[in-house]
Amino acid sequence: MIEKTRKTIRVYADAYSMLNMGYTAARDCGSNLSIGLKRAINEGSVPGPRIVTSGMFIHNTYGHVGPNPIPLDIANTIGHKYADGVDECLKTVRSRMREGADFIKIASGLFGESRKFPKCMPSYSFEEIKAITDVAPDRRLACMYRISIKILL
Repeated sequence: MIEKTRKTIRVYADAYSMLNMGYTAARDCGSNLSIGLKRAINEGSVPGPRIVTSGMFIHNTYGHVGPNPIPLDIANTIGHKYADGVDECLKTVRSRMREGADFIKIASGLFGESRKFPKCMPSYSFEEIKAITDVAPDRRLACMYRISIKILL
């Protein structure tokens, strides 16, 4: 709890600094604190730039975490929610929408986006990504994802 409080204070301080530097908007692509910060700024509780956020990104139980994933019990206690299969992907997108996400961020590759781990192994099937991207536009949300182009060639 103390660590989350510290992170929350740092996020607010960063937003306040951005506003003082002249930034009027910021985008966050995967944080469990950004939706709360966005709401606090929008209601006038704290000053800050306009926040456009996805909330936490959507990923499966093993995807997008590198070759040494966080143990599930620890990941669950720090707020990670996993979506495996089409039904869970749909439910997770709807949860993000309900939480107040402005767009959906999909973690679509398995540690393939870095130079350290250059071989990308897709973490979601075509059907799962299609389900996520099909439900988001119904609610006027965009989807953001990044995959390694090499695997498509």
